[in-house]
Amino acid sequence: MFGSRSALAAACLAAATVIAGSATPALAAASAVSWSPHWTLTRVSQPPQIQLSPVTVHLAARLRAQPEQPVVRVVDARVTSPAGKVSVLALARTSGTRASGTWRKKLSLPPQSPAGRWRVVYVAHSTAGQTAFDPVKAHFSVTKHVYPPVAVWQHASHVGRVIIRPGAPPVTVQAFWDKGATDADVTLTGPRGYHHRVFAYMTRIAGDKAYGLFQAVTALPRSAAPGTWKVSVEIGDNGTWGPGPTGTFQVKQSPTVVLRVSTTRDPNVGGKIVFTGRVGAFGAGGKWRAMAHVLVCLWWKTTQPGDQWACDHRFHANGRGRFTDPEFPLHGAWYKAVVKVRGMVAGSSRVVFVRVVGGASA
Repeated sequence: MFGSRSALAAACLAAATVIAGSATPALAAASAVSWSPHWTLTRVSQPPQIQLSPVTVHLAARLRAQPEQPVVRVVDARVTSPAGKVSVLALARTSGTRASGTWRKKLSLPPQSPAGRWRVVYVAHSTAGQTAFDPVKAHFSVTKHVYPPVAVWQHASHVGRVIIRPGAPPVTVQAFWDKGATDADVTLTGPRGYHHRVFAYMTRIAGDKAYGLFQAVTALPRSAAPGTWKVSVEIGDNGTWGPGPTGTFQVKQSPTVVLRVSTTRDPNVGGKIVFTGRVGAFGAGGKWRAMAHVLVCLWWKTTQPGDQWACDHRFHANGRGRFTDPEFPLHGAWYKAVVKVRGMVAGSSRVVFVRVVGGASA
C-alpha cells in the first residue's frame, strides 16, 4: 500500500513537471501580445485646401516603452483615403531614443487626391517583433477648390460674358484637365456656325501633367456676332490629341460710334467745327447695321487745369444712324460721343482732340 502511494506521488510529480514545461511557451506568447508601449502623443495636421499644387500633412507620434519590455524598432502610419485605398508610411525617429522618442513623417498629397475624410492609424513595432496600435483614431479632412472645365471672361467678375467694344480687354479662356495632358489648344466658334472662328494655343499656368490648368488670351473681332459662342478644347498628351472639355459663353455687341470733326477757319469766332458721325452695331451675321434715333451726347473736356468731362449737347441720330452737331470751341478740348439706349450708356467713340491756334481751330 505504501508502495502504491509512492508510485502515485511520483506520477503526480511527473505530471506537474510536464504541465509546467508546457506553460513556458504560453506565457511567452502572452507576453508578446501584451506588449503595450505608452503613447504620449499622436498628431495629424490639417492640410490647407487643395488647389493646383500638392499639400503636406504632418504625422507625429511620441511613445515610451514600458520598463523591462522591448524597445520600439519602427513606427508606421496606415493612411486610408476616402475611397478606401491604404498607404503604409514608415515614420522616422526625430528625437529621443527607441525606448522613449518622437517619430515623424511628412505625407505629400498630390492635387488629384480625393476630397473627404482620411483616417490615420499609428502602429508601433518592437525589436522583438511585437506590434502595438495607437488607441486614438486620428483623421484629417481634404477640401478641394473646384475648377470649371471651361471658363471665359473679359473681367473675372463676369465669367461667361463678353462685350465687344473699342478698348475692351481681350478674352481669357481657361480649361481644367485632370486626365493627363502636355498640350492644349482652343477654338471659339460663333453662333449657328457663322464664319467667326478663333483658334489659340493654350499654356499650362498651374498644376502638372496629371492635374493642370491651361489658359489662352485672345481677341474676338469687332464684328463678332452676338449670341452664344462655343468653346472647344483639344487636349494633347505627348503628341496624341483628343477632345477635351467644352463650354459656352455669351457675346454682346456694344454700339459702334464713329466721331469725325471738320473745321473752318474764322478768326472772328475762333474757328467753327462740325462734328459728324454714325451709330450702329454688328448683328447676328457679323454685318454692321445702323441704329436709328438713338440718343447721342457730345461730351467734352477742355485743356484747362481741373476741368472735368461734361455733356455739352444732346441729340438723336437720324433714321440711318447718322448725326451732325456744330460747335464753336473757345479753347482746345477733347470730345467724345456717347450713345445711350433706353437711358443706359451703350457705347462711346474714340476721343477726338481739337486745338485752337491763333484764334482758329485745328
